[in-house]
Amino acid sequence: MTRASFSKSDVDFLVKEPKFIRFVSRQNASGNVIQIQAPVFKNSEPSTAIKGLFVKATVDKPLSGISKRPRPSCCLDYKGQRIRGIDFEQWHDNPDGTRILGGHEHLWSVEWGDSLVIGIPE
Repeated sequence: MTRASFSKSDVDFLVKEPKFIRFVSRQNASGNVIQIQAPVFKNSEPSTAIKGLFVKATVDKPLSGISKRPRPSCCLDYKGQRIRGIDFEQWHDNPDGTRILGGHEHLWSVEWGDSLVIGIPE
C-alpha cells in the first residue's frame, strides 16, 4: 500500500466539512460502465474548490436480459486515494478477517487505506 501524504485527522475533517458539487467536470462511458468525476467546493467559500478532492461515481449499465438494475458506486477521492466510498459486492473481506455481505461503506485509515468496510443496512 502506498503511504498517504495526509493523516486520518485530515480525512476526518474533509469528510465532515460541509461541501457541495457545483458541476460534473468529466464523464466517461466505456463498454457498459459510465463514470463521472466532479470537484468538491467548500460551503464556507463557494468559489473555492478543495484542492485534490473529487467525487467519483460509477454506474454499470444493465445488460439486456441479464442484469435487473445497475449497481452504482461512489467515493470521495483525495489526492488520488479513495478516502470514503459506498458500493455493493457479494462479499468484501476486511483486513481483520471479518466479511461484509452486500452494500458497504469504505472507511479510510493510515493502516489499512480504504480496505476496511462496514455494512450498510438494506
